[in-house]
Amino acid sequence: MPVTLQDLGWNDHFQDAFDAIAKPGWIPGRLIRETKINFTALLDGGEDMDVVVSGKLWHDAATDAELPAVGDWVAIDPGEAEDEAVIRVILPRRTCFSRKAPGKSSAEQVLGANVDIVAVVTEPGTDFNPRRMERYFTLIRRSGAMPLILLNKVDLFSRKEVEEATHILRELCPECGIICISALRNKGIKDFRKCLERGKTISIVGSSGVGKSTLVNTLLGDEWLWTGEVNEVTGKGRHTTVARELVLLKHGGLLIDNPGIREIQMWTDEHTLRESFADLTGSP
Repeated sequence: MPVTLQDLGWNDHFQDAFDAIAKPGWIPGRLIRETKINFTALLDGGEDMDVVVSGKLWHDAATDAELPAVGDWVAIDPGEAEDEAVIRVILPRRTCFSRKAPGKSSAEQVLGANVDIVAVVTEPGTDFNPRRMERYFTLIRRSGAMPLILLNKVDLFSRKEVEEATHILRELCPECGIICISALRNKGIKDFRKCLERGKTISIVGSSGVGKSTLVNTLLGDEWLWTGEVNEVTGKGRHTTVARELVLLKHGGLLIDNPGIREIQMWTDEHTLRESFADLTGSP
């Protein structure tokens, strides 16, 4: 069956926003890939299209975070046959998962737009860092998405180690879901697949070395849905994360995979910080 806008996460929120600004000939699309020179958008029917940012959109953006990002819904002007397709408007984001850009910059870096669930992959062993998880939870809460923890490699650790890690995570974020998995042994994958509903977008993040790429490969398998030639980045449906990319899954749901994150520093406003650390500041 052809891919519909609803399969990509389209809903009344985006339809109303598009109707309010669309000009004759413009079409909606969701950004699935970013390169150094352009974006790729997925359209109604499953066609993908290379698009560029309009000069006005570029100049009007006060920060990089106001420019298009993977996961954004945009209004596209396809132009004439020989013209480049142009992003004219970014439709208002329902959620925005971001962090402080790596390095000395204090700018915001968008990791995924219009994300429903942010799944953090970690393990009960050497990678487990409560302070880092606390930062993840702060950023996820600010984004508007729901948090999910994928506690990987549980087959390599004792029950006590797994239970201790789970207990700490529950204390840090009582509302988060926790799924114990072993990506290598396919344990817990069925439980995670239940989160992959039609039109729902999950962003998977985690440090390098926690088994995130193995998990994503397990999830994708033969579910690679691009309609053109084999993707140059991933090759033959096997997924190696070198760039942020949104993937439509055959059995429902969309997945934004992120390269291994070395830094998860907080980019946030004072209000969010005060809410997150009220127990330290004595705020009500």
